[in-house]
Amino acid sequence: MQSSFLGNCWFVSGLSILATHDNLIRGSFNPTDENLKEISDKEVKDMTSGVYPPMFHFLRKYGIYVFRFFKNYKWCFVMIDDKLPCLPNGDLVYGKCRPGDGDQVPDEYWVSLIEKGFAKVHNCYQALFSGYIDEAVADMTGFASEKREIDGTKLKTPEQKDELWNMLKYYISTSSMIGCSADGGTEHNISLNGEDTGLKSGHAYAILDVLEIPNPQGKNYHKTHRLLRVRNPWGFGEWQLNWSENEDNSTKLKDHLDNILKSFEDRKKAGAEVEPFDPKADDGTFLMCYKDWRNIFHNLFIALDFPDEWAGREIDYKWTKETSGGFPIRKTEEEELSYAKNPQFFMSINTKKNKKTQVFMTVGQSDGRLIRGIKYPYKEVVHSYNLCVYKLPQGKKKIEKFDKSQILFHSGKFKIMREICIPINKYDNGDYIIIARFY
Repeated sequence: MQSSFLGNCWFVSGLSILATHDNLIRGSFNPTDENLKEISDKEVKDMTSGVYPPMFHFLRKYGIYVFRFFKNYKWCFVMIDDKLPCLPNGDLVYGKCRPGDGDQVPDEYWVSLIEKGFAKVHNCYQALFSGYIDEAVADMTGFASEKREIDGTKLKTPEQKDELWNMLKYYISTSSMIGCSADGGTEHNISLNGEDTGLKSGHAYAILDVLEIPNPQGKNYHKTHRLLRVRNPWGFGEWQLNWSENEDNSTKLKDHLDNILKSFEDRKKAGAEVEPFDPKADDGTFLMCYKDWRNIFHNLFIALDFPDEWAGREIDYKWTKETSGGFPIRKTEEEELSYAKNPQFFMSINTKKNKKTQVFMTVGQSDGRLIRGIKYPYKEVVHSYNLCVYKLPQGKKKIEKFDKSQILFHSGKFKIMREICIPINKYDNGDYIIIARFY
């Protein structure tokens, strides 16, 4: 895939991740004259799945496409024709599939068509300027989104490094979609120890895989090489240092290529969707070691696909004069009492044998991108806010005032974002209050 002119690499990166899961693009059912004679309830559901639901595939012969997006927490459908914006020489203006070797024009147009549908939902192409990978994937799948900050300099102990690595492995194993970016301005070259890495700051990259290959002589305790497979949505612009395809730094890639290919093959045999790996292809996809990755990238974006055994609950609510207690900035008694006016949601956990329960929490606001005439990050309509969980004393059903000592988990600093979350944590049996507060 390639992205140009628009500044929507966040969206094209999201598409590049989805491209590894064909069912999320084209749906889970392929209608034919034979299987349409009698279909099950599941097949009916599958007919409406994916960004491009199978029930609308027949319309393409008329030059009509219908796409499905998840906006403001509900599904919406948009219809477009097959006319795409082009430059005077006939080249597509915005996102597009990369031409094959030796070709001047792309063989496929699904990226351009989906991008056009997404632009129509938001009134125009210009509305797609700037965003986050996890929100792009969430808009196309309905998955819950999560953002994490990465600071490699603070990962001092093996336990801290393992925690982040195991988290990446968990997300990949659950078919969640992951992306990353580096701070430092928009599209600036990134250097590491004085060498050009080939990567850009302020640019969205997709994480396709994580893998560990044997390294018996290694100095680390786990005796493996930890690698990430990353994709640049531009379709070019790859990592140039160790483990890269750059001839000057490709020794490790060549030495361990057999084990790398075996790792991908083993995952494929286990049922995972794995894209073919061609180390010679100039396709924007590359390997880099975990150490370099965590020292270069600062932001991690995840669209979570929870396992079937998880259960969820959604609550619609709003801030009003009566339910906006704010935050006690000056720490006065009046402010601390007013804090209890914020929306409070009671959660009680009572499991057998006092087994800990995993809980993920997220809160979101209406998407400012849908409103014509305002610009990213849409401060006119998106408030700065965060989310907190309080452990309640026995017998209590709500908090009466602000008490920092009762905070168990929180989403971090107040941020102007469409969605924020408290990542997966393990909770003991007991009663809790969840508070969404804006600043």
